[in-house]
Amino acid sequence: MECSQQETRVAAARTLYENFLEEKCESDLLIPDYSPAAEKIIQCSAVPVILKKEVEGDRLSLEGSCRFTVIYQGEEDGGIKALSETVAFRESLPLKETGEDPWVQAVARVAGTSCRLLNPRKVSARATVAIAVKVKDQQQTETIEEMDCDKAEALFVPATVFTILEHVADTTKVQGEIEINAEVQEILKTEGSVCIKDVKVLPGKAVVKGVADLYVLYTPESDPGRVESTSTAIPFSQILELQQQDDGCCMEARASIQNLRTDVEADESGKNALISITATLLIEGELYENREHQLLTDAYSNGYPLTLQNERLTVEEMTEQCEIAETLRHEIPVDAPDAEVIQALATPVVQRITGQDKTLSVEGVLDVSLFLREDGHYRSIDKALPFTLKKELKRLSGQMRCEIHPCVLNTSWSVEGERAELKTEILCSVMIFARESYDVISAVELDTEHPIPEQCRAPLIVYYGERGERLWDIARKYATSVSAIKRVNDLNRDVLEDKRLLLIARS
Repeated sequence: MECSQQETRVAAARTLYENFLEEKCESDLLIPDYSPAAEKIIQCSAVPVILKKEVEGDRLSLEGSCRFTVIYQGEEDGGIKALSETVAFRESLPLKETGEDPWVQAVARVAGTSCRLLNPRKVSARATVAIAVKVKDQQQTETIEEMDCDKAEALFVPATVFTILEHVADTTKVQGEIEINAEVQEILKTEGSVCIKDVKVLPGKAVVKGVADLYVLYTPESDPGRVESTSTAIPFSQILELQQQDDGCCMEARASIQNLRTDVEADESGKNALISITATLLIEGELYENREHQLLTDAYSNGYPLTLQNERLTVEEMTEQCEIAETLRHEIPVDAPDAEVIQALATPVVQRITGQDKTLSVEGVLDVSLFLREDGHYRSIDKALPFTLKKELKRLSGQMRCEIHPCVLNTSWSVEGERAELKTEILCSVMIFARESYDVISAVELDTEHPIPEQCRAPLIVYYGERGERLWDIARKYATSVSAIKRVNDLNRDVLEDKRLLLIARS
């Protein structure tokens, strides 16, 4: 006798590798002969970029660069100058697990910088780059979703499985122009950040919208010893082509700046008072959905021996997706009553995520860099300012996991006395996952040539069931069926609601 089986494949997203890597980048920057020698260093900064990330066989390969920018005071009233250099880094790591089609998520930030003046023409710069790396793929597991067999009982358990349908990435360029009131002598530094604000999935494509905030430090031609700051916010809309045609899916998108180019151009009057910025952005996204499956987790027969093939399956369900928007306020000592903040840059870094009851707590630091002017002199202050965000969720338990992606929407500041008050608007996209593990059955064989002897089958007995006990476990123990127990005892649920006596009859 054959049992009709309908198989299905469960694709469950999983993390193959997760770690924090550190790269030590260093460079000796030489001041060219046509520029004034350095009297003192005002600011040293570094910006890391991940340029390539891939898995080949059982190895993870990362390639990136770290761009150093040193702003210094020139000797003998040489004005404020800047020099920069880009240093490449590479990393290759073995993976304990491999997947069929893995992809890599990598976010780099500077954990610390240091600069010192070796001589008036040479600056030593060092940076520690911290890289948060995840390698993900889909675990493909065969199981049975339907079974038609009048000589065997089957237990199907409903499961919601977070499934990645597609991983996509593309680059786009955004351009902006800033018109200022004075002609530009020199661009000292350009930095930026990107924030995703909206993602819409349509048949065959996803539309990702966001804004790139770009910041410029420069010196005016009329006073090369003076530093000014300007900024622009450039909105963008990028279309990501998808193979998936169903519009009932969702996408989690991220963006980063791959390259910045800043040029000084002439305005309508012919003055070099127009700053043109071109930013190359990398837009990445995972198309996903929560898929409903019926998993065969147990089977038995009261007439014939069964052979079952089992596999362990661990899946996650995305239980909630939300945003945390909050304005962080910090006070920073500037140690001077007449200090003026020229520019403030802030980057949020999540360090710890915890949950209690239904409250999610996100702890981290805001990496802040202040560029200040004081009595015609300049200096910078770098601080790591702690913050805590809280969010009430619909559900939270010990078997849950959280992914969070923070970005800065706006930064503003004011100075009172010897303290600067910094206001930073941040937006965090949050995804909450619940994890479950199942022993699923991928194949069932019914041995019809060796039926179970009649005397081994369950007789008519009285059984005392406990509250919360499953009828399936009782039926399996006594080689009967759930339907038979329900019929004889006038039950309509699969779990006993209270302690009671049951009459167990052979099905």
